[in-house]
Amino acid sequence: MATVATEGRFTLKRIEVRNGPFTYATYRVEGKLNGIRIRKNFKSRHEAAGEKQRLEIEAANTDGAIAAQNTSLTAEQLREAEAAFHRLGGRSLSLAVSHFLSTYHEPATKQTIAEIIPNFLTEKKLKVKPPTYSNFHATMKAFQLAHGAKKPHEVTSFHVDEYLRSLSFNKRLPGGKFQRVPVGPKRWNNVRSDLSVFFNWCAKAPRKWIAASPVGEVEKHKIAHRTPEILSVQRCADLMAHVTEFEEGRFLLYFSLALFAGVRPSARGGEIVKVIAQNDERKLIRSDLGVIHIPPDIAKTGRVRQITIQPNLKAWIDLATKRHGSVVPPNIEKYTAKVRTKFELSPDVLRHTFASMHVGKFHSVGQAALESGNSETIIRNNYLNVVSEAEAKAFWQIMP
Repeated sequence: MATVATEGRFTLKRIEVRNGPFTYATYRVEGKLNGIRIRKNFKSRHEAAGEKQRLEIEAANTDGAIAAQNTSLTAEQLREAEAAFHRLGGRSLSLAVSHFLSTYHEPATKQTIAEIIPNFLTEKKLKVKPPTYSNFHATMKAFQLAHGAKKPHEVTSFHVDEYLRSLSFNKRLPGGKFQRVPVGPKRWNNVRSDLSVFFNWCAKAPRKWIAASPVGEVEKHKIAHRTPEILSVQRCADLMAHVTEFEEGRFLLYFSLALFAGVRPSARGGEIVKVIAQNDERKLIRSDLGVIHIPPDIAKTGRVRQITIQPNLKAWIDLATKRHGSVVPPNIEKYTAKVRTKFELSPDVLRHTFASMHVGKFHSVGQAALESGNSETIIRNNYLNVVSEAEAKAFWQIMP
Protein backbone atom coordinates (compact mmCIF):
# COMPACT_ATOMS: atom_id res chain seq x y z
CA MET A 1 0.00 0.00 0.00
CA ALA A 2 1.36 3.42 -0.96
CA THR A 3 0.02 6.79 0.21
CA VAL A 4 -0.41 9.13 -2.71
CA ALA A 5 -1.79 12.24 -1.01
CA THR A 6 -2.32 13.08 2.66
CA GLU A 7 -2.91 16.84 2.64
CA GLY A 8 -6.04 18.04 4.46
CA ARG A 9 -8.59 15.99 6.38
CA PHE A 10 -8.74 13.12 3.89
CA THR A 11 -6.08 10.76 2.56
CA LEU A 12 -5.79 9.30 -0.92
CA LYS A 13 -4.04 5.94 -1.10
CA ARG A 14 -3.17 3.51 -3.86
CA ILE A 15 -3.89 -0.01 -2.63
CA GLU A 16 -3.72 -3.55 -4.01
CA VAL A 17 -7.01 -5.47 -3.83
CA ARG A 18 -7.06 -9.25 -4.19
CA ASN A 19 -10.05 -10.96 -5.79
CA GLY A 20 -9.46 -14.70 -5.86
CA PRO A 21 -6.31 -15.31 -7.95
CA PHE A 22 -6.30 -11.76 -9.35
CA THR A 23 -4.77 -8.63 -7.87
CA TYR A 24 -5.58 -5.14 -9.11
CA ALA A 25 -4.91 -1.56 -8.05
CA THR A 26 -7.54 0.83 -6.73
CA TYR A 27 -7.48 4.31 -5.16
CA ARG A 28 -9.03 4.86 -1.75
CA VAL A 29 -10.20 8.15 -0.27
CA GLU A 30 -10.54 7.98 3.50
CA GLY A 31 -11.34 10.38 6.32
CA LYS A 32 -14.12 11.67 8.61
CA LEU A 33 -17.06 13.95 7.85
CA ASN A 34 -19.38 15.03 10.67
CA GLY A 35 -17.82 12.34 12.84
CA ILE A 36 -18.68 9.64 10.33
CA ARG A 37 -15.88 7.63 8.75
CA ILE A 38 -15.81 7.94 4.96
CA ARG A 39 -14.09 5.32 2.80
CA LYS A 40 -14.52 5.21 -0.99
CA ASN A 41 -12.65 3.31 -3.71
CA PHE A 42 -12.10 4.50 -7.28
CA LYS A 43 -10.63 2.93 -10.42
CA SER A 44 -8.46 5.94 -11.30
CA ARG A 45 -6.42 8.43 -9.31
CA HIS A 46 -8.12 11.29 -11.18
CA GLU A 47 -11.58 10.26 -9.92
CA ALA A 48 -10.26 9.74 -6.39
CA ALA A 49 -8.53 13.14 -6.33
CA GLY A 50 -11.75 14.83 -7.46
CA GLU A 51 -13.76 13.20 -4.69
CA LYS A 52 -11.08 14.03 -2.12
CA GLN A 53 -11.23 17.68 -3.12
CA ARG A 54 -15.04 17.71 -2.87
CA LEU A 55 -14.97 16.11 0.57
CA GLU A 56 -12.33 18.57 1.81
CA ILE A 57 -14.55 21.50 0.85
CA GLU A 58 -17.64 19.90 2.35
CA ALA A 59 -15.76 19.20 5.59
CA ALA A 60 -14.53 22.79 5.76
CA ASN A 61 -18.07 24.12 5.26
CA THR A 62 -19.46 21.76 7.88
CA ASP A 63 -16.85 22.84 10.42
CA GLY A 64 -17.77 26.47 9.92
CA ALA A 65 -14.37 27.31 8.53
CA ILE A 66 -15.89 29.31 5.71
CA ALA A 67 -17.41 32.68 6.49
CA ALA A 68 -19.21 35.02 4.11
CA GLN A 69 -16.73 37.43 2.55
CA ASN A 70 -16.91 40.05 -0.18
CA THR A 71 -14.81 38.72 -3.07
CA SER A 72 -14.40 39.12 -6.79
CA LEU A 73 -13.70 35.39 -7.17
CA THR A 74 -16.27 33.21 -8.88
CA ALA A 75 -17.74 30.21 -7.10
CA GLU A 76 -15.48 27.91 -9.14
CA GLN A 77 -12.40 29.99 -8.31
CA LEU A 78 -13.28 29.91 -4.61
CA ARG A 79 -13.61 26.14 -4.65
CA GLU A 80 -10.22 25.84 -6.40
CA ALA A 81 -8.59 28.23 -3.90
CA GLU A 82 -10.01 26.26 -0.96
CA ALA A 83 -8.72 23.02 -2.40
CA ALA A 84 -5.29 24.60 -2.93
CA PHE A 85 -5.13 25.75 0.72
CA HIS A 86 -5.98 22.26 1.91
CA ARG A 87 -3.32 20.68 -0.28
CA LEU A 88 -0.69 23.12 0.98
CA GLY A 89 -1.29 21.94 4.54
CA GLY A 90 -0.89 25.34 6.20
CA ARG A 91 1.87 26.59 3.93
CA SER A 92 1.55 29.91 2.15
CA LEU A 93 -0.51 30.00 -1.04
CA SER A 94 1.36 33.14 -2.14
CA LEU A 95 4.69 31.34 -1.71
CA ALA A 96 3.40 28.43 -3.78
CA VAL A 97 2.23 30.78 -6.53
CA SER A 98 5.58 32.61 -6.53
CA HIS A 99 7.42 29.33 -6.90
CA PHE A 100 5.13 28.27 -9.72
CA LEU A 101 5.59 31.54 -11.62
CA SER A 102 9.37 31.36 -11.28
CA THR A 103 9.64 27.77 -12.51
CA TYR A 104 6.76 27.28 -14.93
CA HIS A 105 7.37 27.43 -18.66
CA GLU A 106 4.79 27.22 -21.37
CA PRO A 107 4.86 23.84 -23.15
CA ALA A 108 7.40 23.84 -25.96
CA THR A 109 5.19 21.72 -28.21
CA LYS A 110 1.51 21.30 -28.84
CA GLN A 111 2.06 17.88 -30.35
CA THR A 112 0.64 14.86 -28.56
CA ILE A 113 2.49 11.68 -27.73
CA ALA A 114 0.67 9.97 -30.60
CA GLU A 115 1.87 12.63 -33.04
CA ILE A 116 5.47 12.52 -31.78
CA ILE A 117 6.01 8.75 -31.69
CA PRO A 118 6.27 8.26 -35.51
CA ASN A 119 9.15 10.77 -35.70
CA PHE A 120 10.89 9.11 -32.76
CA LEU A 121 10.59 5.67 -34.36
CA THR A 122 11.77 6.94 -37.74
CA GLU A 123 14.92 8.33 -36.15
CA LYS A 124 15.56 5.20 -34.09
CA LYS A 125 15.11 2.94 -37.10
CA LEU A 126 18.16 4.58 -38.67
CA LYS A 127 20.31 4.31 -35.53
CA VAL A 128 19.60 0.95 -33.89
CA LYS A 129 19.56 -2.66 -34.98
CA PRO A 130 16.25 -4.25 -36.11
CA PRO A 131 15.62 -6.24 -32.88
CA THR A 132 16.11 -3.09 -30.79
CA TYR A 133 13.88 -1.11 -33.11
CA SER A 134 11.18 -3.79 -32.87
CA ASN A 135 11.23 -3.45 -29.09
CA PHE A 136 10.91 0.34 -29.32
CA HIS A 137 8.08 0.03 -31.83
CA ALA A 138 6.10 -2.43 -29.70
CA THR A 139 6.60 -0.42 -26.49
CA MET A 140 5.70 2.96 -27.97
CA LYS A 141 2.64 1.73 -29.86
CA ALA A 142 1.30 0.15 -26.66
CA PHE A 143 2.08 3.27 -24.60
CA GLN A 144 0.33 5.38 -27.24
CA LEU A 145 -2.92 3.51 -26.63
CA ALA A 146 -2.80 4.51 -22.96
CA HIS A 147 -1.42 8.07 -23.12
CA GLY A 148 -1.27 9.06 -26.79
CA ALA A 149 -3.62 12.01 -26.31
CA LYS A 150 -1.32 13.67 -23.76
CA LYS A 151 1.50 16.09 -24.56
CA PRO A 152 4.99 15.17 -23.30
CA HIS A 153 4.90 17.60 -20.37
CA GLU A 154 1.55 16.20 -19.23
CA VAL A 155 2.97 12.70 -18.60
CA THR A 156 4.09 12.35 -14.99
CA SER A 157 6.00 9.66 -13.15
CA PHE A 158 2.66 8.55 -11.73
CA HIS A 159 1.36 7.90 -15.27
CA VAL A 160 4.45 5.88 -16.16
CA ASP A 161 4.29 3.86 -12.94
CA GLU A 162 0.58 3.19 -13.40
CA TYR A 163 1.16 2.11 -16.99
CA LEU A 164 3.93 -0.33 -16.05
CA ARG A 165 1.74 -1.82 -13.33
CA SER A 166 -1.00 -2.40 -15.89
CA LEU A 167 1.21 -4.59 -18.12
CA SER A 168 0.32 -8.27 -18.13
CA PHE A 169 0.54 -11.42 -20.22
CA ASN A 170 -1.15 -14.79 -20.59
CA LYS A 171 0.58 -17.41 -18.45
CA ARG A 172 -0.02 -21.05 -19.28
CA LEU A 173 -1.25 -23.02 -16.27
CA PRO A 174 -1.09 -26.77 -15.67
CA GLY A 175 -3.77 -28.34 -17.82
CA GLY A 176 -3.31 -25.94 -20.72
CA LYS A 177 -5.42 -23.05 -19.42
CA PHE A 178 -4.17 -19.48 -19.41
CA GLN A 179 -4.29 -16.80 -16.73
CA ARG A 180 -3.58 -13.10 -17.13
CA VAL A 181 -0.73 -12.14 -14.79
CA PRO A 182 1.44 -9.01 -14.32
CA VAL A 183 4.75 -8.90 -16.17
CA GLY A 184 7.87 -9.82 -14.24
CA PRO A 185 10.73 -7.56 -13.13
CA LYS A 186 12.78 -8.09 -16.30
CA ARG A 187 9.93 -7.13 -18.64
CA TRP A 188 9.10 -4.16 -16.39
CA ASN A 189 12.70 -2.94 -16.62
CA ASN A 190 12.82 -3.41 -20.40
CA VAL A 191 9.66 -1.38 -21.02
CA ARG A 192 10.78 1.22 -18.49
CA SER A 193 14.08 1.52 -20.37
CA ASP A 194 12.32 2.04 -23.72
CA LEU A 195 10.11 4.77 -22.23
CA SER A 196 13.16 6.40 -20.64
CA VAL A 197 14.87 6.59 -24.04
CA PHE A 198 11.76 8.18 -25.54
CA PHE A 199 11.31 10.86 -22.87
CA ASN A 200 15.04 11.63 -22.78
CA TRP A 201 14.79 12.10 -26.53
CA CYS A 202 11.92 14.54 -25.94
CA ALA A 203 14.05 16.46 -23.42
CA LYS A 204 17.15 16.82 -25.59
CA ALA A 205 17.94 19.59 -28.09
CA PRO A 206 16.68 20.61 -30.53
CA ARG A 207 13.34 19.51 -29.06
CA LYS A 208 13.53 20.35 -25.33
CA TRP A 209 9.83 19.69 -24.96
CA ILE A 210 10.21 18.68 -21.31
CA ALA A 211 12.66 19.68 -18.58
CA ALA A 212 13.35 16.10 -17.49
CA SER A 213 12.13 12.58 -18.13
CA PRO A 214 9.30 11.42 -15.83
CA VAL A 215 10.72 7.89 -15.92
CA GLY A 216 13.65 8.65 -13.60
CA GLU A 217 11.46 8.57 -10.49
CA VAL A 218 9.85 5.26 -11.42
CA GLU A 219 11.10 2.11 -9.68
CA LYS A 220 13.63 -0.08 -11.46
CA HIS A 221 13.62 -3.65 -10.22
CA LYS A 222 16.72 -5.51 -9.12
CA ILE A 223 17.00 -8.76 -11.05
CA ALA A 224 18.18 -11.75 -9.06
CA HIS A 225 21.17 -13.44 -10.69
CA ARG A 226 20.44 -16.86 -12.14
CA THR A 227 23.00 -19.27 -13.54
CA PRO A 228 22.14 -19.84 -17.21
CA GLU A 229 20.74 -23.22 -18.16
CA ILE A 230 23.15 -25.41 -20.13
CA LEU A 231 22.95 -28.85 -21.70
CA SER A 232 24.81 -31.84 -20.33
CA VAL A 233 27.41 -33.49 -22.56
CA GLN A 234 25.08 -36.44 -23.09
CA ARG A 235 22.18 -34.22 -24.18
CA CYS A 236 24.51 -32.40 -26.58
CA ALA A 237 25.57 -35.73 -28.09
CA ASP A 238 21.95 -36.90 -28.32
CA LEU A 239 20.94 -33.61 -29.95
CA MET A 240 23.64 -33.80 -32.63
CA ALA A 241 22.84 -37.45 -33.32
CA HIS A 242 19.19 -36.52 -33.80
CA VAL A 243 19.76 -33.56 -36.13
CA THR A 244 22.18 -35.68 -38.19
CA GLU A 245 19.17 -37.75 -39.29
CA PHE A 246 16.35 -35.22 -38.85
CA GLU A 247 15.04 -34.10 -42.26
CA GLU A 248 18.02 -35.83 -43.87
CA GLY A 249 20.43 -33.63 -41.92
CA ARG A 250 19.34 -30.35 -43.55
CA PHE A 251 19.65 -28.51 -40.22
CA LEU A 252 22.91 -30.08 -39.10
CA LEU A 253 25.04 -27.06 -39.97
CA TYR A 254 22.62 -24.71 -38.19
CA PHE A 255 22.79 -26.63 -34.90
CA SER A 256 26.56 -27.21 -35.23
CA LEU A 257 27.25 -23.47 -35.44
CA ALA A 258 24.83 -22.68 -32.62
CA LEU A 259 26.24 -25.28 -30.22
CA PHE A 260 29.95 -25.40 -31.05
CA ALA A 261 30.47 -21.78 -32.17
CA GLY A 262 27.89 -19.91 -30.06
CA VAL A 263 26.44 -18.14 -33.11
CA ARG A 264 23.14 -16.54 -32.08
CA PRO A 265 20.55 -19.01 -33.38
CA SER A 266 17.21 -17.16 -33.30
CA ALA A 267 15.12 -18.11 -36.32
CA ARG A 268 13.81 -14.53 -36.29
CA GLY A 269 16.66 -12.11 -36.83
CA GLY A 270 19.43 -14.20 -35.26
CA GLU A 271 22.99 -14.10 -36.58
CA ILE A 272 22.70 -17.42 -38.40
CA VAL A 273 19.50 -16.37 -40.15
CA LYS A 274 21.07 -13.10 -41.30
CA VAL A 275 23.64 -15.11 -43.23
CA ILE A 276 21.01 -15.94 -45.83
CA ALA A 277 20.67 -12.24 -46.65
CA GLN A 278 24.38 -12.21 -47.57
CA ASN A 279 23.69 -14.88 -50.19
CA ASP A 280 27.22 -16.20 -49.60
CA GLU A 281 27.69 -18.56 -46.68
CA ARG A 282 31.44 -18.72 -47.38
CA LYS A 283 31.64 -15.29 -45.74
CA LEU A 284 30.54 -16.95 -42.50
CA ILE A 285 32.62 -20.14 -42.57
CA ARG A 286 36.23 -19.20 -43.30
CA SER A 287 37.87 -22.60 -43.45
CA ASP A 288 41.00 -21.00 -44.92
CA LEU A 289 41.43 -18.97 -41.72
CA GLY A 290 40.06 -21.63 -39.38
CA VAL A 291 37.34 -19.31 -38.01
CA ILE A 292 33.65 -18.56 -38.14
CA HIS A 293 33.54 -14.92 -39.25
CA ILE A 294 30.64 -12.77 -38.00
CA PRO A 295 30.78 -9.39 -39.81
CA PRO A 296 29.52 -6.23 -38.06
CA ASP A 297 26.34 -6.02 -40.14
CA ILE A 298 25.36 -9.46 -38.81
CA ALA A 299 26.79 -9.43 -35.27
CA LYS A 300 24.38 -8.33 -32.56
CA THR A 301 27.05 -6.11 -31.03
CA GLY A 302 27.82 -4.43 -34.36
CA ARG A 303 31.45 -5.53 -34.14
CA VAL A 304 33.41 -8.14 -36.06
CA ARG A 305 33.58 -11.44 -34.21
CA GLN A 306 35.63 -14.51 -35.05
CA ILE A 307 35.18 -17.93 -33.46
CA THR A 308 37.91 -20.53 -33.70
CA ILE A 309 36.78 -23.66 -35.54
CA GLN A 310 37.65 -26.40 -33.07
CA PRO A 311 38.40 -29.91 -34.44
CA ASN A 312 34.97 -31.30 -33.59
CA LEU A 313 33.19 -28.30 -35.15
CA LYS A 314 35.24 -28.80 -38.33
CA ALA A 315 34.12 -32.42 -38.46
CA TRP A 316 30.46 -31.39 -38.13
CA ILE A 317 30.83 -28.66 -40.75
CA ASP A 318 32.46 -31.11 -43.18
CA LEU A 319 29.64 -33.61 -42.69
CA ALA A 320 26.94 -30.96 -43.07
CA THR A 321 28.42 -29.38 -46.18
CA LYS A 322 28.82 -32.80 -47.82
CA ARG A 323 25.12 -33.42 -47.30
CA HIS A 324 23.52 -30.05 -47.96
CA GLY A 325 25.75 -27.08 -47.12
CA SER A 326 22.97 -24.61 -46.42
CA VAL A 327 23.10 -22.82 -43.07
CA VAL A 328 19.56 -21.48 -43.40
CA PRO A 329 17.39 -23.87 -45.39
CA PRO A 330 13.73 -23.03 -46.13
CA ASN A 331 11.17 -23.15 -43.32
CA ILE A 332 13.91 -23.10 -40.71
CA GLU A 333 11.69 -21.73 -37.96
CA LYS A 334 9.15 -24.49 -38.38
CA TYR A 335 11.69 -27.34 -38.34
CA THR A 336 14.05 -26.06 -35.67
CA ALA A 337 11.02 -25.54 -33.43
CA LYS A 338 10.34 -29.27 -33.67
CA VAL A 339 13.87 -30.07 -32.54
CA ARG A 340 13.69 -27.52 -29.71
CA THR A 341 10.39 -28.99 -28.52
CA LYS A 342 11.73 -32.54 -28.58
CA PHE A 343 14.81 -31.64 -26.53
CA GLU A 344 13.09 -28.89 -24.48
CA LEU A 345 15.61 -26.28 -25.59
CA SER A 346 15.19 -22.74 -24.29
CA PRO A 347 16.05 -19.93 -26.78
CA ASP A 348 19.70 -19.37 -25.76
CA VAL A 349 20.62 -22.68 -24.14
CA LEU A 350 22.95 -23.62 -27.03
CA ARG A 351 24.94 -20.37 -26.66
CA HIS A 352 25.01 -20.75 -22.88
CA THR A 353 26.39 -24.24 -23.30
CA PHE A 354 29.05 -23.06 -25.76
CA ALA A 355 30.26 -20.27 -23.45
CA SER A 356 30.34 -22.49 -20.36
CA MET A 357 32.19 -25.28 -22.15
CA HIS A 358 34.61 -22.80 -23.73
CA VAL A 359 35.67 -21.38 -20.35
CA GLY A 360 35.80 -24.87 -18.84
CA LYS A 361 38.15 -26.19 -21.53
CA PHE A 362 40.34 -23.21 -22.46
CA HIS A 363 40.35 -21.32 -19.12
CA SER A 364 40.25 -17.87 -20.76
CA VAL A 365 37.49 -15.46 -19.82
CA GLY A 366 38.79 -12.95 -22.34
CA GLN A 367 38.83 -15.37 -25.27
CA ALA A 368 35.39 -16.70 -24.38
CA ALA A 369 34.07 -13.13 -24.32
CA LEU A 370 35.56 -12.38 -27.75
CA GLU A 371 34.23 -15.53 -29.36
CA SER A 372 30.75 -15.40 -27.81
CA GLY A 373 30.24 -11.68 -28.36
CA ASN A 374 29.79 -10.87 -24.66
CA SER A 375 31.71 -8.77 -22.15
CA GLU A 376 34.23 -10.35 -19.81
CA THR A 377 31.98 -9.35 -16.89
CA ILE A 378 29.09 -11.37 -18.32
CA ILE A 379 31.35 -14.37 -18.93
CA ARG A 380 32.82 -14.17 -15.42
CA ASN A 381 29.43 -13.74 -13.72
CA ASN A 382 27.53 -16.36 -15.73
CA TYR A 383 29.84 -18.98 -17.19
CA LEU A 384 32.94 -19.28 -15.01
CA ASN A 385 33.18 -22.58 -13.08
CA VAL A 386 29.81 -23.79 -14.36
CA VAL A 387 31.18 -27.08 -15.71
CA SER A 388 34.16 -29.20 -14.74
CA GLU A 389 37.23 -29.47 -16.92
CA ALA A 390 36.36 -33.11 -17.61
CA GLU A 391 32.87 -32.20 -18.82
CA ALA A 392 34.25 -29.46 -21.05
CA LYS A 393 36.87 -31.81 -22.50
CA ALA A 394 34.17 -34.36 -23.31
CA PHE A 395 32.01 -31.68 -24.95
CA TRP A 396 34.73 -30.67 -27.39
CA GLN A 397 35.20 -34.33 -28.30
CA ILE A 398 31.60 -34.81 -29.51
CA MET A 399 32.15 -35.98 -33.08
CA PRO A 400 29.90 -37.23 -35.92
